[in-house]
Amino acid sequence: MFGNPLSFNVLTRISKFLSITILVVTFLGILPNFKNFVSLIPLNFLSFFPKVWVLLTASFQTNSIFSALFSCIYIIFCAFLIEPNWGSKEFLRYILITGFYSNLIILFFSFFMYFVTGEVLIIFKIFETSNSLTAALNIAIAYLYMDDPASFCNCIKIRHFPFYSFLFSAFFAVLSMRCDSYLSGFLGAAIGYYYIRYIKRHTRTGVRGDPNFDYKKLIPYFDNAAHENLTANQNFGNNFAHNFNHRNNLNENNFGFNAHELNNQPTRTNTNNAFRGTPHRLDEI
Repeated sequence: MFGNPLSFNVLTRISKFLSITILVVTFLGILPNFKNFVSLIPLNFLSFFPKVWVLLTASFQTNSIFSALFSCIYIIFCAFLIEPNWGSKEFLRYILITGFYSNLIILFFSFFMYFVTGEVLIIFKIFETSNSLTAALNIAIAYLYMDDPASFCNCIKIRHFPFYSFLFSAFFAVLSMRCDSYLSGFLGAAIGYYYIRYIKRHTRTGVRGDPNFDYKKLIPYFDNAAHENLTANQNFGNNFAHNFNHRNNLNENNFGFNAHELNNQPTRTNTNNAFRGTPHRLDEI
């Protein structure tokens, strides 16, 4: 399923870099004096010197050290699977692009909500967007093992894992009343899918995107419906071919001859008409 674990090192270069970045950014986010320099706060973009780098660092900030350690372990596991197939540059580009655009959309959404509601607390709110990184990694794993029949606990296929993790994130967001993490997870999954579907360049062919990567395969309902339709069409074709062959066999048995034998029989010609060149008429008889 996951290849030979001895073929390459578990700790890849990008996994080391991302793990150190998560630990450092999370530690700086806990300190009050450095929180504004790594957290996504809309007020940081209204100052004279907007902190643009926050659009990159906010995706690596978690709310606790325990969450940071869990994120590091998950990134190491995902890099163990993705980086040997994509390469270090493509994997890092995928992480940075999904995190950057997720934070950018959340920033625009916060300003939109501020102008609509007039709530000042939205400008001072710290948005947690670390789920965008996790959701993007889930999409990449589902893409790599799209046709793999393996499943978790014999019930959840690998390509359906992003969908169930998204439902779990939504349930947790309702309980904790933190909808920003749910929004960042949705944006990370959507941007990750768009990047793989239309932007990602293949190393061998150089073609961008993969038209076979359909979002319906990631959702169990649509995936099962498509599988049932395909199975029904195959059964219909097999039944039609079986009935057609069975009908031909019945005709051959009833009439006592084979169609191939009939075609191979020599044709009879009228020698008299052959010399005359015209067929017999009734008035000539």
